[in-house]
Amino acid sequence: MADDERNKSRRWLRGIIHYDPENRKTFVRRTMGFGFTINFATPFGKVLGIVMILVIIAIVVLKYR
Repeated sequence: MADDERNKSRRWLRGIIHYDPENRKTFVRRTMGFGFTINFATPFGKVLGIVMILVIIAIVVLKYR
């Protein structure tokens, strides 16, 4: 595997979660399929990640209350 490909793969977790502190864009193109994903290394990406987790927890708690 080339160094460039190895560096790119280090920025992705299971091809879904993107974490690249060098990239300042919050939304980046996916490597597989089409569309965009969130760069969780940006401040806004971290806020979006926390909000998504809180929404999921709220849905589960309210459903099984």
